[in-house]
Amino acid sequence: MDEELNKHDSVFPIVLLAARPAAGKSEIIKFLSELDPVDRKNIFHMGKIKLIDDFPFLWRWFEEDHLLSQMNQERLFTDKEGYFKFIHLWDLLIHLINLEY
Repeated sequence: MDEELNKHDSVFPIVLLAARPAAGKSEIIKFLSELDPVDRKNIFHMGKIKLIDDFPFLWRWFEEDHLLSQMNQERLFTDKEGYFKFIHLWDLLIHLINLEY
């Protein structure tokens, strides 16, 4: 049934939620996921929800850097304050999300 909903012209093909941590993204996704599919389509113009989350990618980088620092090795992705070491890591993150898509 959800596949039929996604074929309709009034359904957004992609919705991207971008916001700061703790801004309510997860609550929005939970709310939309729990709606009746027909109501979700009619009210919000959304079909079946497929979630791609950047958090697992980021968490892995932080974990790897933590392990490396415990081994007295150079961190690959983040500095001691938790910021990306290099601006190109934002691009890498976007490419990883695209691969997941």
